[in-house]
Amino acid sequence: MPSRSRGTALTILSACLFGLSPLWVTSFARGGGNSMMMALLRNLFFLPTGILLLRRSGQPVLQRLPAGTVRRILLLSWGGSGLTQLLLFASYSFMASGICTTVHFIYPLFVFLLGALFFHEKPTPRALLCLCLCLAGLFCFYPRGGQISLAGLALALLSGLTYAFYMVFLDKGGFSGITALQMQLYVAVCNAAMMLVCCLASGSLTLRLTPAAWGLAFVASQVLGLGVVLCQMGIREIGAPRAALLSTFEPITSLLVGVLLLRETLDLPALLGAAVILCAVVLFNLPEKHHPGQ
Repeated sequence: MPSRSRGTALTILSACLFGLSPLWVTSFARGGGNSMMMALLRNLFFLPTGILLLRRSGQPVLQRLPAGTVRRILLLSWGGSGLTQLLLFASYSFMASGICTTVHFIYPLFVFLLGALFFHEKPTPRALLCLCLCLAGLFCFYPRGGQISLAGLALALLSGLTYAFYMVFLDKGGFSGITALQMQLYVAVCNAAMMLVCCLASGSLTLRLTPAAWGLAFVASQVLGLGVVLCQMGIREIGAPRAALLSTFEPITSLLVGVLLLRETLDLPALLGAAVILCAVVLFNLPEKHHPGQ
């Protein structure tokens, strides 16, 4: 399979796995958990699995890394994925989660802006058209009748910016000597430590969970951990801008999960938004036409 096709498939699959998050969070809350505990356990429970997979594949679990690389991993973890989770979860306290998630998904625009500002990457006219279509499609997921809070809006926007930083820095940060599985293990360690401190500081730490909630947290950690690994592999194959656009499959998956498993209703605007996003992704991945003589 060509590198571009493989990267596209990996990124779409990772987005679909991330789209299962509403199922995990909703079911986990019914078992006595909260979003902060889910963030802690999803990183913590992945650690033994990551170590086992690295050993079975013959990759070193611990390796000597230059001090600069360690600092970049900490920045990627705490300033990227970890901070994204904290900001997005904090926004839920001010606005409905559906609105927050929709606002968060403006991050593909931030990915293009960061690439243009810091790496002088000029998107093609087709990429800009597809980006506009994706943003228009995401707007169709916007819940009607929800209350808007400036604080919640700011937190959700910032979570989109920090996630865009995570994608761009993972692509451009010089991590080629670290495999995707190793990177996910290192990020999970950093994020678990960060979430533990935040749970203790906020009073969100609780062990009074039902057996089903503990089991669900373990399953979610494996699924989401696999999603992160696939996303990292996809970014390395096709770059952050293309991966950001393909990640818009996540809200489509969340929509299907809500309808099929959580018994939520499907309205016409959401269906239209899903169709627009699918059209944008197909258009974005059509092969470029090369004119004779070029």
